[in-house]
Amino acid sequence: MSVLVTGGAGFIGSNLVEALLRDGEEVVVVDNMHTGSPANLEGLQGSLNLIQAGCNDLPSLELQYQQIYHLGLPSSSPMYKANPFLVGEAINGFISVLDAVRRFAARLGY
Repeated sequence: MSVLVTGGAGFIGSNLVEALLRDGEEVVVVDNMHTGSPANLEGLQGSLNLIQAGCNDLPSLELQYQQIYHLGLPSSSPMYKANPFLVGEAINGFISVLDAVRRFAARLGY
């Protein structure tokens, strides 16, 4: 099964990716590296494709997936206080994820 994990290079996302790979899944990680890091995915075994992009870029990426785990959003209150526009970006990113769910009839974990 092809699985997309947004925010998959963050702490929680990378642990989810590790478990999915251990289960033999094909995993695509889309992460803008705002709080994530490619180092969190180093050494993982299996079919893993890392794309440095944000959720708002999903419509332009030529990917297909059967399952989506959406963890790709700013994760702390200070980030939103420093940049109130992050709220809109997070909402638009979620809309992009929902559109992908609809287009591919994928299952969503949020």
